[in-house]
Formats: sequence, C-alpha cells, structure tokens
Amino acid sequence: MSGLLHSVGVLLYHLGLARPVRWLNRRVPKVLVYHSCDTEESDFIEGLDSNTTPSNFERHLAYLTRHYRIVPLARLEEGAPDDRTVVITFDDGYRSVYTHAFPLLRARGLAATVYLVGATQANRRLVWVNELNWLLRRHVAQAAPRTAQALGLPERTDIPELIDAARRRLAPDAITRLIEDIACACRIDRGQLARDARLYLETGEMAELAETGFTFGNHTASHADLARLPAPAIREELDNGDTTHLPGGVRSVAYPFGSYNEDVRDAALRAGATTVMQVGGWNRPLDPAAVRRVPVAADSVADLFSRMEVVEPVKETIRRLLRRPAYGYVRPTSPAAERAAP
Repeated sequence: MSGLLHSVGVLLYHLGLARPVRWLNRRVPKVLVYHSCDTEESDFIEGLDSNTTPSNFERHLAYLTRHYRIVPLARLEEGAPDDRTVVITFDDGYRSVYTHAFPLLRARGLAATVYLVGATQANRRLVWVNELNWLLRRHVAQAAPRTAQALGLPERTDIPELIDAARRRLAPDAITRLIEDIACACRIDRGQLARDARLYLETGEMAELAETGFTFGNHTASHADLARLPAPAIREELDNGDTTHLPGGVRSVAYPFGSYNEDVRDAALRAGATTVMQVGGWNRPLDPAAVRRVPVAADSVADLFSRMEVVEPVKETIRRLLRRPAYGYVRPTSPAAERAAP
C-alpha cells in the first residue's frame, strides 16, 4: 500500500499537480522528522535509513521555503496554525545537525527542534542502535553470531533486520547485556568508543544552536522502546531524558521508534509534555498529545512531496475508516493492562 501511494504521489509531482494537492491540504500542519545529516554514512548509521545528505537537505529546504511556512515548534503549540505550516525536527541529537544542517537553516533564518537522548550528552554513551550497528559492521565474527543467537535468527540475517528484531524481541535490559557481551568479547571500551566517535551534539554546539532559536526536546534517557517497559521504568526514562535545564530546552517528548501505548502517553503528559511527538500519520485535527510526524531520509523533492501530501494523509484516512490504531501504537500484552486504542 505505502509503495503504491508513494508512486502515485511522485507521479502527481512530476505531472505538475503538486500545487492543487498542497492547496487541498493547506490547513493541516506538517511536522517533519529527520535524523542525521552527514555527507557519508559512518558504520554507526549505515543502513538505518536515517540519513539525509546536506545536498538533499538543501534541496528540501529550497522546496519547503518556496511552498510552505517553516515555523518553530512554539508556533505549533500556540494553537491553530496558519496555512501551509511546517515544523522541522531532528531525533537523536546527531552532531551532523550542527555541522551540516544548521548552516543551511541559519542561512534562511530558520530553526528546528532537536530531540536529545539523555545518556549521550557529552558523548558519554552511544544510542544502542548506533552501537550495535557499529559492532555488527566492524566486528562481524564476534557480533553477528551472538546477536543472531539471542534473537533466534540465522547468522547471515541482514544487519538492519537484526537491529529491528532486537528492538521487537528483546527487552531493553537484554539489549544492553547483548551489547556488553559483544564489547567484552571484542575488548572494546564502550565509553571510549562513544567519546572517540563524537556522534552527538556537544554542549557548546547546543548552546550555539539555542542562541539562534533551536530548541531541545526529550527523546528519553536511553532511547529504549517505551512500550516494552513497565510504568516505573517509563517514568525513569522520561525523567532522565528531561531537557528543560538546557539552554533552549522545552517540555516536548518524542517517542523512540514512534512506539507507544496508553501508559507511555499518560506518563509523557504527567511529566508535563506540551507536545508529544509520534511518527507517521496526519495532523487533522492537530492534537498536541499526539503530533504526527512525517519521517524523512534520503528523499528527493518528489519523494518528500509524496510523503507529506499523499502517503501519510491517505494512510491515516484508511486507518481511521477501518478503526485501526495509530502508527506506532503497541497493544498491551498483559490482560490487566488491556485498553482501547487511541
């Protein structure tokens, strides 16, 4: 379904029909979620479908500033937005946001919101996805068999599939133990690896971004899949991921992987979140407790148009007609915790 819709959207763009589609959707605010903005993918991010090269990002900005109004997150939180509103966000706090995306945004007088993972600040640790990806690519002999065995998958399983399976099949503490086991076998100092990689924003860089209007939201303490955690652990992840003590810090939360359930959403709102960011969907109507974001990576401008104006609107319409839960919603597995989908 997604592939067909995407092809239809790209065709509409190339047929010169983007303008009427944008007009029809003009009152629906769009929120984009980017991740890294590197010229080349390192072993930490390769294959994760999360990188937008600076040249692609520049083309996106040229298109967006021509046809939309790019506004800060605060404008979205104020209430009903103006026509053609777009908010730009980045998840995970990659340093490439500063080195490559920031100059392009600053040149146009624009800013964005970056969602930070608490444990990575000052590059003390790596997000487990980045770390496991690096281990599987740099230390195949030790990492691949251990990971495959833990997941019950063939050793030759593709790396992105192994990482996705780890998120879906292993509890966050089990993922930590797996990475620790691999690092020990490879004699790798995980803290030193993180410091040497400098994958995430440094304190001074965040301060400079804040001075130009960038804001920083909560992407949890460790980038755990919150829907797989008990209530106390969810609260701990949100408390330790709080960014309000930082320059530019805001009370906005973004779910890692876009994964959530009712307990996760309730915990975010109890923590004082002014907006709660999901992945996928359509903001009609705009709900601050469930802001749908369009995921963007190595997309052409035609791809970007298709995702924003065709794929996500149609998929969300179908979900609502069929009364299916929103993208990323995970049904509770405990009968005692079973609740209706939002």
